[in-house]
Amino acid sequence: MTAVAETLFKDHKSQAEIMSAIADVQLSANTVARRVSLLASDAIGQLERDMERCTWFSLQCDESVDLSDTAQLAVFIRMVFVDFSSKEEFLTLLPLKTTTRGVDIYNVFKTYCVEKRVPLEKLASIDRIQSFLQSHRYSQGLPITPAGCIDLHQG
Repeated sequence: MTAVAETLFKDHKSQAEIMSAIADVQLSANTVARRVSLLASDAIGQLERDMERCTWFSLQCDESVDLSDTAQLAVFIRMVFVDFSSKEEFLTLLPLKTTTRGVDIYNVFKTYCVEKRVPLEKLASIDRIQSFLQSHRYSQGLPITPAGCIDLHQG
């Protein structure tokens, strides 16, 4: 908006006042919501592209309870690329609506991975939730084994 105003009022004697007034105009709630939504979409898109581009990734999980006593699983991802650079990002926060047994965590996470098309063939390790890893023994859905974990989150 200010770029247009600069062009429109380029030769006007009160250009500085006009520009100041335009800069002071507050954005509507809809405009702010739209911009926040665009920023979130861009961040998600970048993360999806990074997951496709990376060679391997590991996950770090943490269980917690929010203020309304809802159990949740925070998942962070560390990706390693061809040039051996790495990048760590917040992946998701999954509500655990029933119980927090390993099999429940596994099922919620597996559903998320299917819905978001997470490239699990690149998964090298999952850290912090032993019961989650033990639940894997009963399903062929994730390509991991507890004995073969390489902890990429230490570096």
